[in-house]
Amino acid sequence: MAVREILLDTDAYAAFKRNVPDAVEIIRHAPLIGINSIVLGELRGGFVEGRPIPTNDMWIAATALQHGLSVFSYDGHFQAVDGIIVGNHLSDFVL
Repeated sequence: MAVREILLDTDAYAAFKRNVPDAVEIIRHAPLIGINSIVLGELRGGFVEGRPIPTNDMWIAATALQHGLSVFSYDGHFQAVDGIIVGNHLSDFVL
């Protein structure tokens, strides 16, 4: 059976995690499963991190995570997101 490649939405991910049979079956058979930065932001900012940050900051953090970028910001909200480097001094970004 040929199955289309899919882009996973946040509610579909939640259904998969709850073992909803249709969600498990679709994900198991999909040849490619994509997750974009918006979904990643919802997951990281909502029920994965458990410490919500403002929506726009979630999208910025998700984009940084998706592309392996550091965030240059004076906003403290980014400190709540595991896995990103955030800073506001040159020394924060030196390799």
